[in-house]
Amino acid sequence: MKAIHPYACPRCCRLPANTFRTGMANSASKFCIAKGGRREVKKDESGGGYALCHLPDSRIVEEWEYCRSQH
Repeated sequence: MKAIHPYACPRCCRLPANTFRTGMANSASKFCIAKGGRREVKKDESGGGYALCHLPDSRIVEEWEYCRSQH
């Protein structure tokens, strides 16, 4: 999974700079759920976390990619 530059994400998919990331849903997670999706948190080989969005139409997409593709 490649790193995404923070400015590559539309405003609606970025967290405000003053948002605490621990324990709070991010914008892409909220978007997934708002579209009827279900989140699944995974870890890559290096231990980094990412989340998949299981959509109502049976597609499974990475939540940030899905958020960006819809805006």
